[in-house]
Amino acid sequence: MAASNKKFNLTELLNQRSKEAAPQGQQGAAEAEKETAATTASTTADIYDLIPSKDNFYSVEDVQDLKQSIELLGILQPLLVTDEEDGKRRIIAGHRRRLAIMQLVDEGKERFRYVPIMVKPTKNAILDRLTLIFANGFREKTDWEKMEEVLQTEALVVELRKEVSLEGRTRAILAEFTGIKEAQLGRYKAIKNNLCPRLMEEFKADNIGISVIYELSGLSAEYQERACELYQENNGLTISDAKALKRQEEDAQQIPGQMEFGKPEGKPEGQQAWQEAQEAVQEAA
Repeated sequence: MAASNKKFNLTELLNQRSKEAAPQGQQGAAEAEKETAATTASTTADIYDLIPSKDNFYSVEDVQDLKQSIELLGILQPLLVTDEEDGKRRIIAGHRRRLAIMQLVDEGKERFRYVPIMVKPTKNAILDRLTLIFANGFREKTDWEKMEEVLQTEALVVELRKEVSLEGRTRAILAEFTGIKEAQLGRYKAIKNNLCPRLMEEFKADNIGISVIYELSGLSAEYQERACELYQENNGLTISDAKALKRQEEDAQQIPGQMEFGKPEGKPEGQQAWQEAQEAVQEAA
């Protein structure tokens, strides 16, 4: 997409792309007919020739209800996919439908194997990724999914600004698009930048709540490791556990002679970054 002096509204841009993908009403039906003739290479595809988008970070694990609905009513909406490449098409919208259909076929219900598709040529990779997020705007999400959604949206908006002139500041666009407040954005960044991989996996699996995770992200690597051990022992972590670990670390730092020889004075790098993020949060609150 070439740069332009015209100011664009991000929501309007994505609304337009959504209308292109799924036109509604009498006029939309005519548009859909033209769209299908112009862009749809086939009306159906083998479910095993459709692969997930590498950009999809939303959970696709719980599809039991969807699977039952498809078995009773069939596929009510075509899967939106990309152009064919090496015999495969990537899914833009319909990841959970794909998984539910594959489970049905694996159970021997071959009638579901060939599914209706709509092929959408890639026009702009950034807008396509934002469209994926936009299409998932009203689904239930875990706290980890919300964090990824916000941080990826911010990065994509920054990249999109290099190609088009968008109305408003990046933070204002982000707030309008995701409903996120600046203080919460600061918390997300502190978690993303400082949380150790083991705790991040538990957060991603929705096993630890965001309040606890945010507290843990302010700990050094050593004390986050202790948090992992405590999590395994107790099969969970509470906000009290996180705050107790934080007090232990602060107390240890105040004991003379605890600093290792050769290390500079001051807070551990991860904790310092967390502290800076917390200060930014407080300023924005």
